[in-house]
Amino acid sequence: MKEELLRIENGLLPVKNKKIILDLEISRGECVGIFPDSISDSDMILNFFRGTMDLKIGKAFICEKPMDSSSIHREISNRVAVLERKTNYSPELTVEDYLFFLKGNLSFLERAEMKKRFQSQEALEMQELLCRDISWKERIRDLSPIDYGRVFLFQCWLYNVDIMVFSFLTEYLRSDDIEHFMGYSELLLQRGKAVYIQDQSHEFLFRYAGRIDILKKGLICYRLSVDEYEKEKMYTASSGMWKSTAPVTIGSGRIILEMDQVSFHEQDEASFSLQVRSGEITVIRDNDYKTASRLVSTLTGGQRWKKGEIRIDGKKVTPGILKNYLGKKIGIQTSVTSRKESTLFKNLTGLENLSLVLASKAGKRLVRKKLEQNILQESSRWFSEEQMLKKTGEWSQKDYLILSYLKWYMLNPGILICFFPFNGLEYYLYDQVMELMLMCLGKGMGILLLTGEAGGISSRCNNKEFLNRLCIV
Repeated sequence: MKEELLRIENGLLPVKNKKIILDLEISRGECVGIFPDSISDSDMILNFFRGTMDLKIGKAFICEKPMDSSSIHREISNRVAVLERKTNYSPELTVEDYLFFLKGNLSFLERAEMKKRFQSQEALEMQELLCRDISWKERIRDLSPIDYGRVFLFQCWLYNVDIMVFSFLTEYLRSDDIEHFMGYSELLLQRGKAVYIQDQSHEFLFRYAGRIDILKKGLICYRLSVDEYEKEKMYTASSGMWKSTAPVTIGSGRIILEMDQVSFHEQDEASFSLQVRSGEITVIRDNDYKTASRLVSTLTGGQRWKKGEIRIDGKKVTPGILKNYLGKKIGIQTSVTSRKESTLFKNLTGLENLSLVLASKAGKRLVRKKLEQNILQESSRWFSEEQMLKKTGEWSQKDYLILSYLKWYMLNPGILICFFPFNGLEYYLYDQVMELMLMCLGKGMGILLLTGEAGGISSRCNNKEFLNRLCIV
């Protein structure tokens, strides 16, 4: 049986206007994951691990010994380390400075003991394993995110930290860097350390966590052990982006958009035909943006076609009708990395962005206050009310991405045109985009996906549900 390092039972964090109940159990050599439904809730848990927030009520145990509120604060500060994102350190700060002088809770004698350990043969061996090509004289701000993480791991070993906390690695590390970093972490797990990871990437948690806790509205509502890892359970428990459904038969959905032998004015080549069906993703590969630009311009009413017909819901349309459909029956989703072209306004809050779009759909049936209440309730699966009241220009790329698709999910146009949605995104966000598209398909939409890497997406995708929905033209 593994040695228990930390256990919290019904621990209440003192958070204004809400309750966060901690139920944790972490043992040596264990990697525990948590899927939080709210970024603000995960931040509160991080503050507890940082030692800046105490438990109001509840029971706490360190190595199975009960602790009072003052003791748990001291023990957490000594035994737990949180991997913070790299910040703008002073230009003069070296890796060695970071190792020894940013650990503020050490006495003079303890710091001297750490320096002695730093010069030991064991330290040289750990340096070779974790930081082989990193010089202690190197400036900390010049390190890459993964090298910064490797220095953090060495520091955890040096100070004999028991529990290492990683928060949302998938937001700032590339997929191959995540694999390497978790490999380095495994070296410390083998030496009796423990890892606690917070993330909203199901694939990441599935791969690395031995147990996953689902945090929903401040409570651990579900706990999955490794032998229970099934996506159906995970997505259902976390009220996730999609739920597993019966296999989709391509070509069986209702036809939403049909282009029949359409030719553009300046196009001399063969005419163009396609169908987009409800619940399916029609993929057009376009490496030079020409086809995509013509299609988007045509479907938004900005360009006439030379011959052929375009039908939406079986009805023949003209450029004028298509222009009126924009934002109602036709949605355009661009890459969120180009925020000037995004369909969100970064100077407005998340709530204001969604209210602006949904007000016309709601019409006079809903007063503004009721509309905002509905939006906050619908978006609570992903965002707290506090975050929805922040300007989206302050949001992380991942949250901004989710909100941009959530807008279409709530508006529910018949067809969503995703215009190079993977451009500029790190690979770890590809899975997020796929889940968001599946979420929209669940509303009965059809998706027209314009991309330059259709084959690459298929080869990197592990999401069988997404692959089942693809129809590459």
